[in-house]
Formats: sequence, C-alpha cells, structure tokens
Amino acid sequence: MLVFVRLRDESVVLWCERKRTPLRFAALNRRSESTNLELEVCGTMPPALAHAMDFPEPCDISSEQITQRSRTMPFRTPTIVHELAPTFLALLAGHHSSASGSAKTWFTSLINHACRELEDFIEPKVSVKAFEVARSMNLGDLRDFHWDSQVRRMNDPDRSIFHWEHFVPVSVLRRRLLGLVDPTASSVTSILAAADIAWILKAEDVELSRLGYRSQRETPLDAYLAAGIEFVRPTQAQ
Repeated sequence: MLVFVRLRDESVVLWCERKRTPLRFAALNRRSESTNLELEVCGTMPPALAHAMDFPEPCDISSEQITQRSRTMPFRTPTIVHELAPTFLALLAGHHSSASGSAKTWFTSLINHACRELEDFIEPKVSVKAFEVARSMNLGDLRDFHWDSQVRRMNDPDRSIFHWEHFVPVSVLRRRLLGLVDPTASSVTSILAAADIAWILKAEDVELSRLGYRSQRETPLDAYLAAGIEFVRPTQAQ
C-alpha cells in the first residue's frame, strides 16, 4: 500500500506500507527514478490521513485523485521550486564564501527577500472565518486575490479586515536555508516547497501574535490550531 502524507513541517512523504519506509519528496507530482508519482499509484488511505490531505472518504486512492491533489498543493506550478533552486544556491554560495560581515548581511537580505517573493507563485489557503467574511462582502474566491489586491479589489483600504499571512514565516525559511552546511538542489528545493500563504482575518493574526507565533512557527499547523484557526478545503473556498 502506498499513501501520501503531508507532514506538519509541510514536506510530502510517500509511505510504503509493505516496507514500512517513508520516501520524502519535495513536490507531490515530481518524478523519481524509483517511483512515478503520476501513474498507477493506488491503495487505501486511513481516514485521518485522508482528511488531512483533503481526499474524500471512503479513502480509496486512484492515480486520478493523486494528480488532482497535486493541483491543490500551494504552488500554482509545482515545478517552479526546481526552477528557482539554482538562484537560491547561488545566493547561499555567496553568503557562505563571503569573508566580510557586511557582504554576509547583504546576501542574507537577498535570501530573505527571495523567500518572501515566493508568495507570487502560491495559491493561498483561506481560513474558515476569512472565507465567511469574504462571502458576506461578495468578494468571491479569496484564492484569486494577492496582497496587492487587498486595498482596492477587496475593499479593505486600511487592511483591518483581512491579513495576508506567510503560513511558514519568511524567517523560518531563511533560517533553514542558511542552516544548510552543504546546500544542494534537493535540500534547497525541499525547504522552498514548504512555503505557503494564507488569507486569514486580522483578528486571527492578532491572536497568533498574542500566543507568540508572529514569526516563530516551526510547526505551523500546531500554531494555527492553538490560535483556533481552521482552513476551508479547496473545494469549499470557491
């Protein structure tokens, strides 16, 4: 039996029940020499995992469902992280080889900005409460909006209603990247693949900050759970 599991650190695991061996992948539809994730992947997924992965119950998995689920992963184009990895590798090489503190600071700033700009490639999650408020305002699907849309298109001129949230804080992504002793395309891609964005209410953001999760969320799902923030399933967000 093969099952896909989205872990709390946002990485994706292919679990082989027969061998009891987890095989970690950076993206759900990435091809591998050992396994083709887009073909002939069938089995039965435990209900709890099916709920976490947004699969309908009963939890029979077909290759069609696997492909459909890959379209609901955060990145609108899942392969984009592989395209961006070389740039991040170059920035990390510059940082690690710099002899001066000012140069390291400059590279750190660029890496931080690059991590933040990953938001341009991501389809945001939507919290249940943000979804309900957006519906009451006749805004439609919040996944179609970006931070730049908030003031005019979302009718939130002072940004007091909604909050564009980096589900995994930029500081966490930056720290993980800089913590790579010997960066590779694979290790960098794995970190970039964890990036995610969410539309939540400003009140929900305030609660996250009150609990100490403003920029320190190594396990984002735990932080949001503690703050009472739930997210709608992709099919509900429409």
